[in-house]
Amino acid sequence: MLGYLTKLLPMGPFGPRIDDHDAQCDRAQDGKVNTMFHCFTVGVFITGLTSPNQKFFTKMIAGGYWSEANGIGSKRSTLNTEVQQLRVQTSEAGSIRGPFVALIPVLLGPKKGNSLLVYWDDSKSAPPPRHHVKRTEDGPNCRMARKMAGDKGAYWWQGYAKHEMKLTAPCLRQLMLGFTEASKIDAELTTWDPATWEVENKWIDQTGQYYDDAAAQMEALGIDIEAGITHLTVQGVDEV
Repeated sequence: MLGYLTKLLPMGPFGPRIDDHDAQCDRAQDGKVNTMFHCFTVGVFITGLTSPNQKFFTKMIAGGYWSEANGIGSKRSTLNTEVQQLRVQTSEAGSIRGPFVALIPVLLGPKKGNSLLVYWDDSKSAPPPRHHVKRTEDGPNCRMARKMAGDKGAYWWQGYAKHEMKLTAPCLRQLMLGFTEASKIDAELTTWDPATWEVENKWIDQTGQYYDDAAAQMEALGIDIEAGITHLTVQGVDEV
């Protein structure tokens, strides 16, 4: 899934022999790289992204294929591939830099059904980019990650694919198959800001008032949500 970024480190009886000096040195080097990677990367969850490796065709409205035009070498792509192609302006390592490492689907635990977006940490609390240099604000990697984090994920990719990639409607629908239905309600009504790449949609929980917003919409439809909750029963807990 991660391609060249992945290397297995066998442990215990599967590791190198104690008397194999060269293999032990290689293991120590791999351990250092692994430790450094974890020290310099962080992640945010993208809600409802179950299949970041879902393939989709990238035909553009104007003709041609987005992936071929951007050097991927295929008519199809994945969100994992596309997120690694994104670039931000930064002064830390050249003028343009790829902030994202990978999208990793969560298969077990309380975050199951979401994906972790791993990126190079340039937040205010991250390790300094150079000696005697102190970070005073969050960097472009962190700011970009926040734009698509949490409930914004499906809506951000809807806006990016439609307005920046300019995909045809069938290809856009293929791209969105990687998200659950609950995470992309009314995605077609998303508002995209081409200057900031910020996204807006009425279902994005930006203020923590999701319940109030949902209740107001249900009330407008004539649904009494409080009465519904009062009469709610749970099989195996309440009498059904």
